[in-house]
Amino acid sequence: MMRIYTKLELLFDFILRVILKTLVYVHELKNIRRKKNLFSNVELKKEQEQEIDALWIKNYGKKYSTKWHRLYQSYSGNYDANYFPEILFSTKLEPMLNPRYICRALSDKAITEILINDGRVKCPKTFALNANGFYYDSERIVINKERFMSIVQNIGDSVIKPTINTSSGRGVRILNIKNGVDLITGDDITTIIKKYKSNFIIQEKLVAHPSYSQLHESSINTLRVITYILDGKVHCAPLSLRIGMNGSFVDNAHAGGIAIGVTNNGKLKKTAFTEMQEAYTVHPDSGIVFEDYQVAKTQEIVGAAKRLHGHLPNLGIISWDFMLESDESIVLIEINITSQSIWFPQFANGCGIFGENTEKMIRMASRKK
Repeated sequence: MMRIYTKLELLFDFILRVILKTLVYVHELKNIRRKKNLFSNVELKKEQEQEIDALWIKNYGKKYSTKWHRLYQSYSGNYDANYFPEILFSTKLEPMLNPRYICRALSDKAITEILINDGRVKCPKTFALNANGFYYDSERIVINKERFMSIVQNIGDSVIKPTINTSSGRGVRILNIKNGVDLITGDDITTIIKKYKSNFIIQEKLVAHPSYSQLHESSINTLRVITYILDGKVHCAPLSLRIGMNGSFVDNAHAGGIAIGVTNNGKLKKTAFTEMQEAYTVHPDSGIVFEDYQVAKTQEIVGAAKRLHGHLPNLGIISWDFMLESDESIVLIEINITSQSIWFPQFANGCGIFGENTEKMIRMASRKK
């Protein structure tokens, strides 16, 4: 009976993966069509098209559409044959590197601080959480709802967010709870909790290091570090910093934030972009000039990401969101192991995500050795 059950599970998982791949593929096609006006005027030179075609024929077995190359180039103006199409990454490479059955469990934000048990990197302090309808306190001790509600009556400044099926900052909310009431909106905590139903976490509101907060003090502003395993070594993709605007708490590109490339030694590049290609060399709110602005402890954060990659076995590529706290503590905000969005680090830096390893990653996506 167990054998039959296992086979049925495998069959169901296969069907689910096929359906998911199809849905993602359709989504990416719609997305590139939606942005056609952004790159419609970008024309590749004949030798550039030949270089791209040769790269893909050699490693993928056939030519690949240059729509994504032209889209990424349209932001900074930088041509790079090594741009990696989002549609190929999301439908083939990422599912290959990060098995979905593993990701379904590890992507739960309620367990991030348990997985990342590292004395040199912090996670935001948890006050209480709900997972699958069960309540837990800060020590992950199971409690009843009454105890949960008593804990959150006077937690003060805090952040509540969903822990499953989240992206682009959706559902993230700043709170300041005193005597069961959110002083920011006037909502009582019971009403707030009802809206989240289950699978949510309440954590401390962090105070960012000045090199982060001065850019836009209302948002956390997170450094996106992408690490991947290749040839028995952990590599790091080009870095990017996401920054909020207009007083928003979240910094995600889909939520109105901007993204800018960051050098390996922590200096910002010249221009930040929104998803729809608005360009800024100066932050519109803080007035800070981006070019050569120094973000503190960047190399240490990259080192932490590479080290922590080993804490998550079975995963070949991980997108980490880090920030630096006011006391210079490195804080991991969250990990992203599905729908990682490699598009914005590429347009923010004006170069391909895998650099000199592009050929090997294309061959991996094609399953060629």
